[in-house]
Amino acid sequence: MQRQSIAVASLSCLLAACASSASGESLEVSTREASSPRDGKQSIAAQVDIPFTKFVLPNGLTLIVHEDHKAPIVAVNVWYHVGSKNEKPGKTGFAHLFEHLMFQGSENLQGEFFEPLEKVGATGMNGTTNNDRTNYFETVPKNALDLALMLESDRMGHLLGAIDQAKLDEQRGVVQNEKRQGENQPYGQSQNLIAAGTVPFGHPYSWNVIGSMEDLNAASLEDVKEWFKSSYGAANAVLVIAGDVDANAVKAKVETYFGDIPSGPPITRPKAWVGPMVGTKRQIMQDRVGQPRISMVWNVAPWGDPSLEQLSLFADILAGGKTSRLYQRLVVKEQLATDCRAGLNRRELGSSFSLSATAKPDADLARVEAILDEELARLCKEGPSADELERARTQQLAQFVRGLERIGGFSGKSDQLAEGEVYGDDPAFFKRRIATFERATASDLQRAGTAATQANGRFILTVVPFPAYQVAATGADRSALPDSGTFAEASFPEFERGQLSNGLEIFLVERRAVPTIEMQLLVECGSAADPAGLSGLASMTMNLLDEGTKSKTAVEIGEIQERLGARLGAGAGDDTATLSLSTLKANLGASLDLFADVLLNPSFPSSDFERIRKETLVRMQSSKLEPNAMAGRVLPPLLYGAGHPYGALGGGNGTEATLAALTTKALADYHARWFKPGNAKLLIVGDTSLAELQPLLEQKLAAWKRGEVPARKIGPAQEIAEPLVFLLDRPQAMQSVLQVALTTSPTGDPHDLAIDAMNAFLGGTFTSRINMNLREDKHWSYGARSGIRDAQGPRAFVMSAGVQTDKTKESLLEMKKELADVIGARPGTQAELDQVKAQQTLSLPGRWETNNAVLGSLAELVQYGLRDDHWNTFSGKVRALTTDDVNAAAKQIIDPARCIWIVVGDRAKIEAGVREAGLGEVIVIDADGERVDAGM
Repeated sequence: MQRQSIAVASLSCLLAACASSASGESLEVSTREASSPRDGKQSIAAQVDIPFTKFVLPNGLTLIVHEDHKAPIVAVNVWYHVGSKNEKPGKTGFAHLFEHLMFQGSENLQGEFFEPLEKVGATGMNGTTNNDRTNYFETVPKNALDLALMLESDRMGHLLGAIDQAKLDEQRGVVQNEKRQGENQPYGQSQNLIAAGTVPFGHPYSWNVIGSMEDLNAASLEDVKEWFKSSYGAANAVLVIAGDVDANAVKAKVETYFGDIPSGPPITRPKAWVGPMVGTKRQIMQDRVGQPRISMVWNVAPWGDPSLEQLSLFADILAGGKTSRLYQRLVVKEQLATDCRAGLNRRELGSSFSLSATAKPDADLARVEAILDEELARLCKEGPSADELERARTQQLAQFVRGLERIGGFSGKSDQLAEGEVYGDDPAFFKRRIATFERATASDLQRAGTAATQANGRFILTVVPFPAYQVAATGADRSALPDSGTFAEASFPEFERGQLSNGLEIFLVERRAVPTIEMQLLVECGSAADPAGLSGLASMTMNLLDEGTKSKTAVEIGEIQERLGARLGAGAGDDTATLSLSTLKANLGASLDLFADVLLNPSFPSSDFERIRKETLVRMQSSKLEPNAMAGRVLPPLLYGAGHPYGALGGGNGTEATLAALTTKALADYHARWFKPGNAKLLIVGDTSLAELQPLLEQKLAAWKRGEVPARKIGPAQEIAEPLVFLLDRPQAMQSVLQVALTTSPTGDPHDLAIDAMNAFLGGTFTSRINMNLREDKHWSYGARSGIRDAQGPRAFVMSAGVQTDKTKESLLEMKKELADVIGARPGTQAELDQVKAQQTLSLPGRWETNNAVLGSLAELVQYGLRDDHWNTFSGKVRALTTDDVNAAAKQIIDPARCIWIVVGDRAKIEAGVREAGLGEVIVIDADGERVDAGM
C-alpha cells in the first residue's frame, strides 16, 4: 500500500484529496494552511496544526491517527454516530443507558471496564452521550495501547453475551439515580421543558438525552440488545488514536483488534431538521430556587453551518462575560440580575441559540425581559463595534489554542479530529471554523444574529421560586364530623528558583509546547487570616481585586484582557490568596503590566463593592436551598469549632452578618497588611525561562516594596468526645445528601502517601469500597466518595453520598460499616493496595500534560513545603508502601467516636430512620447552623 502525503494549502485541496482516497488506503494530512493575516495579525490557522493519517478498514471502521511525541502517552477516543436522536418515543434513554452498560465488562472481560485501565495508570477515562453521538475515551501510557484497544474492541464486537438482566437492572438504577441527582439541583428540570418546548412532539430532539423514568423502567433485555445491534457496528464508529505512536504501527494493531468486528446493518440517518417555531411560546415553572431565571431559546442552523461561528461571537458580545452588553446593563448598571449568559448548542439536525438572565429575588421580571429584548434588538440593528468583535474573536481563538495542548479529553486534539469526521466527514473541519472566526465581520454577526433571533419564533421559560408556604401546627378535630349548624372560615519537569530584589521568590518551569505562559502568585493569608467577625473578608478582597485599579475600571480591565487573549483570576482559599495570569507569549509584556496594576493598585470601588456584596448575598441565600451547599456551609464550625481559623460558618464565604460588616477600607487594609513580596511566591510555567523573565519582572514589579506581615498560627481543631448527627431539612428533596467528617494532620504529614492510598481504595476512586457498595451493589446512589482536602492546618476527611430518600437510614449504616471495617474486620488488602499503586504511579506521565497541571503540582510542592524532589521520588515511595502502612494510616485518621455526621433531606420522610440508625445524638439545625425545635 503506497502512502499518500499531501501538503494542504487550501480546504478545497483537502476535500479533493479526501475524495480520491480509496477505502482501505491511508491519507496523511497536515492541516496547516497558508497564513491569511487579519489587519496585520498572523492567522491562528497558520500557527496550529493537527497532522493526521486517516485509514478506512475493510469492515468500514474509520481510523484517524495523530502523532504527538511530547509525552509517552496515548489518547484513545471512540465516537459512535448514535445518540438520543436515534431513539423513538417510548424507548428514550437507550443511548445513555448503553453508555453505562458498556462499562460493565464484555464477553472476554469480567468486571468493571475501569479496573484494568486503573492498574496501568490510565487517566481521563469516561464516556459521554449527547443528542447525536456516544463516545468513550481514555489516555494510557504508550505501552498500554494494546490493552486499551483490546478493551474498546471487545465492547464494540463482543458485548451482547455479557449483558444479562442483572446488569441491565443495575445500570438502570444507576442511570435513574443520575437523573434524580440532576433534577434535584436548582433549575435541574429546565432542560426537560426546553427540549419538549422547542420542537414538535416526536422530533428527535424533543426528549432529553437521559430519557424518561417510564421508558427506562419499561426497557427489556431484548429491547436493549436490539438497540445495540442496530447502531454499534464498526462502520458506524470513528476511532482516533493520538499520542506517542507511529501511524502504520497503530493501523496494524487496530486491524488485529477491530478487523474481525462486523460492520453492522445499513444505517438510516436523519437529516437536518431545524424545528420550526412561530411567535413566542412561553412556560412558567416553579422550583425550589433562590432566584428567578428567564431563558430564551431559538432553533438555528445545524452543525457545520458557518453562521454558527458568527452566532458564537454574537453570543459572547451580547452576554459572554463581564464586559458584555447585557452584563453591563443588567448586572452592573441597573443591578437587576446577578448573572446573564448567551450560548450556542451545536447539534447535527439543528442547533439552538439561548439567552438567559438570573434575576435578583425582588427584580421586576418584565423589566429584565424587556432589557434582554432591547439589547438583543440593538445588537442586531447596529452590529458590534470593531473592538467588541476583535475581543470576542481573540478570546474564542485563544480558548481553542489552549485546548490543543491536550491530546485527549474534552476539546483536545483527538476530540477535534473525531468531531470533524463524524459530523463533517473531515477530521480537519476545525480549520473551517477557525477560518470563519478569522474572516467574520461586524456585518456577518449582525446578519447571523438577526436571522437567528428576529426572523424566527422562540421559546421562553421563566423559573420562579416556589413560595415559602406555611403549614399550621394544628388542624381540625377529626374525631367527629363537624357540626353544620353554624358555618365558619508523571516525571515532574525541573524548575528554576529565583528572587527579585524586593524579596519575592520565583519558581519557574520552562515548557515550550505552546506559546502560552501560566502564572500564579501565592500570598500567605487566605480565609484563615480573616479577623473574628469578618469572615468572608479574604474572599471579598480577592473578588474585588480585578474590579478596578487607580487608573482602570473593571470594564477596561476586561477589555484589555480580551484584546490580549489573556485571563486574570483572583481567589482565596483557606491558607492563601491567589492572583493568576494566563497569557499568550506574544502579549506577555502588556499582560504583565495589567497583572502588576491589579496586584499593586486595586481601588476597591465602592459601587462595585456594593454590587458584588449584594450578588454574594443573593447567592448565599440560594446556597441555603442546594443540598450539598447546605452541608458544606455548616460543616466547618461543627467540625473545627466556631473559633478556629477554619471554623467559620460558610467557610471562607462568610455570612449575611459578616458581609454586612465589611467595608472597602477593611478590604484595602487586608490587602495592605498581607500583600508583601516577602509573604508571597510567584509560580510560572510556560514558554519562557528565568533568564528571560526575571529582568522583566524586576521592571514590572519595581513598585512592590518589602514589608512585614503579622504572624499566623493555625492550632488544632476542637476535641470531639462523641459522634453527633446534624439533620437539615430540605422539603420534597428527591435525594438525601450524607456526609461524615473527621479531622486529621496537616498536609506534609510523613504518612501522607499511606493516607492517600488508604483513602483511594476506601472512597477516592470509582472502584472504591463505598462507591461500589452504594452505587454498583445497592443502586442507591449515583456516586459515593471520600477525600482529604490539603491544608496547612488540620485537614478534613469527608465521606459523602447523594442517596435515594427511602434508603437514607440504610446508606448511613453502610457508610458507618465501611468506616468500621477498614480499621477492623476488613483492613486494606494487598490487591487493593496494588491497584492504588498502579493508578497513582502509572498515571504520572499524563498527569502533567498541560501547563496548568504542572502549575498545580508546583503550587502543592511550594505551598506545603514539600521537598524539591517530591514528585520525582513519589513513585518509588508509593511502590514501597505496605498494607501495614495503609492500615496504620486508616487507624490514624478514622475514629468512629470523633465523627460528625450531616444529613440533608426531606425531614418528614427521613428523620425517624436517621434516629433509628443510632449513629449518635441527632440535632436538627437550619442552614445557619442554628438548632431547630425537635418536634415536627
